[in-house]
Amino acid sequence: MFKHLRGFLILSFLLFCCLIGNSQNINIPSFVLKTNFKTIPDQNFKDTIGKFSSNEFEIGFSFPLFTKLFVNKLNKSGFYNISIDNNNTLIFNGIDFLKKSNTLYNINFGLKGIYFTGNKNLWIAKISSNLFEDEYSISDPTPRFPGLLLFDRLVNKKFSYHLGIAYRYSFGTTSALPVAGLKYEFANSWKLNLSLPFSVSVQYKATDELFFLIKLRASGAISYYTNNDNLFGLTQQKLMYGKKSNTLSI
Repeated sequence: MFKHLRGFLILSFLLFCCLIGNSQNINIPSFVLKTNFKTIPDQNFKDTIGKFSSNEFEIGFSFPLFTKLFVNKLNKSGFYNISIDNNNTLIFNGIDFLKKSNTLYNINFGLKGIYFTGNKNLWIAKISSNLFEDEYSISDPTPRFPGLLLFDRLVNKKFSYHLGIAYRYSFGTTSALPVAGLKYEFANSWKLNLSLPFSVSVQYKATDELFFLIKLRASGAISYYTNNDNLFGLTQQKLMYGKKSNTLSI
């Protein structure tokens, strides 16, 4: 476990240093680095006997490639931006009926574009390439290409709403789902974010640089698992490992 984690952190650090150098060369002021840890205690499977647990270590970044500011015909400021988004997760699963606990790799690279007209309208588009494999099947991966198109209307300083469509891969199938939601500042420094069918959160802004967030989110994913133990008499090389979760995060 620690061998995989050490290699993962070293690779992420080298990538981080490389991005710093590139950002200075092309005069980009900053980028965002993000980390996360999630643990799931022992849970019973719903469709078979046994239990599973997991620990997830996540690191990623958002790196602006190009940003352009402009003034529209109504003399209001707008901008458009293109950036690279990356998210990498190591998942150490414990499944009690497997002889060996496999490590899952979730690697996601994407391009995101944002266009703000200056007249309260914001457009967001994103396309990604995603791999979700264990340490054996990663040598012969099955890539996925999720995407998102979103329109956001800034009604006033306290209220906005958004509409769009998301294309994603979950539970063994691809699907295009409508997205709708709102953001509402219901008190000084407090904001409600609601996006269906994905999440709801409450945000508190302590300063311009610091905010706190409580978020409830329903999610699901399918990863590929190498069938080294010939589970249930199956002979194919790969199994699909599905997981649904309701996550409360702070």
